Amino acid sequence: MRKIDQADINSFLKLGYFLKYRNPTYSLDLTCGDKTRYCGADTQELVDIGIEKFKGAVARRYRSNQEHVVPLSGGLDSRAILAALLEHSPATRIRTYTFGTPGTYDYDIGNEVARSAGTTHLRVPLTKYQYTLDNLIAISRRVDHQTFLFHHPCVEKIDEYCAGRHVWSGALMDPLFGSHYHEEKASDWDEARRNFIREQCYSRSVKLTDVPDEALLDAIEIDDRLFGRVALELCLDMLNRQLKFIFPHVLMKGFQYKVLFDDKDLVAFALSIDERLLKGQTLYKMMLLKAFPKLFRLRTKTADGLPLTEGHYRHAMHKRIRKLRNRIVCYRTGFPNPNPHCNYIDFSRGIRERSDLRHVVFTSIQDLKRRGVVPWIDVDAIWEQHMSRKANYSNELIVLASLELHFKAGLRWCS
Repeated sequence: MRKIDQADINSFLKLGYFLKYRNPTYSLDLTCGDKTRYCGADTQELVDIGIEKFKGAVARRYRSNQEHVVPLSGGLDSRAILAALLEHSPATRIRTYTFGTPGTYDYDIGNEVARSAGTTHLRVPLTKYQYTLDNLIAISRRVDHQTFLFHHPCVEKIDEYCAGRHVWSGALMDPLFGSHYHEEKASDWDEARRNFIREQCYSRSVKLTDVPDEALLDAIEIDDRLFGRVALELCLDMLNRQLKFIFPHVLMKGFQYKVLFDDKDLVAFALSIDERLLKGQTLYKMMLLKAFPKLFRLRTKTADGLPLTEGHYRHAMHKRIRKLRNRIVCYRTGFPNPNPHCNYIDFSRGIRERSDLRHVVFTSIQDLKRRGVVPWIDVDAIWEQHMSRKANYSNELIVLASLELHFKAGLRWCS
């Protein structure tokens, strides 16, 4: 039975996951990089090496006698895995699925990619999903009581769809190839930890913790072997956010996974390339465009809903037009357009307007109040101000409700 203490609760309230956690299923070895390995190679050579490494990682995990499922989003990784699999298998033998909110990049573009590839495809709109205490408690157990909840698909449908099949995940590929690149880098672990807490804060509208941020720093995992070899920001991201938040969530229990982050050749390559080619995921995008031109001519979430091939001017104009449309919609309706980059439902409105969300969130925060583990938080005031539209406290309500649901699912508190 997993037990947590007050320090754990504070990290969950701040970040949306527990910092003091040892992932029982996955681990990461970031010591295999060597920044001198490709010093003499030009960019095009690195593109070709990267394509070989990526395709090799997929080929080493592919088995013709297995059936495969690829969850598709609007990003780069899932599409790249699908494209590499299509070099080994006809599309008719590969299943894909996409979940999220219609009108967002992940949902709409994921469906477009599946249509272009010709796979058997399942669409799972979150707008039709009904949240209940029972299904949230079940999800808590499948994510090892580790992350905030409410961001999962209809798992019952996905379980049936994936039964007996291997589910491919591109987890970790994006940050390895620069999606979380930092222009300004910390000079020591203390500075990197402080920056990490500030950047990764999930509850921003109300301070939910009863300690200063400094009290959380020691719980942020580091690896002294990587000092001077890997950017400190990347190290903290991998060992904390990815391993303790992303992995439990996107690799929840109950599926047979094929992952690429345990391929030493691919990881060593990503950790060895020059920092300038990580900025803006420059090398990764060049690799994917050259290796898989058909699927990567389609639009992507990474390029704000445009293809990777579009130039800077077109991207700038696209963003301006989107902002203008959002202002018009907001003026006419009183509500902004859904953020196309956010794949999940609008929890701010959902908690106020959907009976299922309103019931499960209110019930959970009231039970949390009675449990007495966060006596310094006025949960009634947070609820009242959110419901009366005086503030948007949806993140705070989600994290508080999630904490109580983890307790209901078997998590134990040591006072």
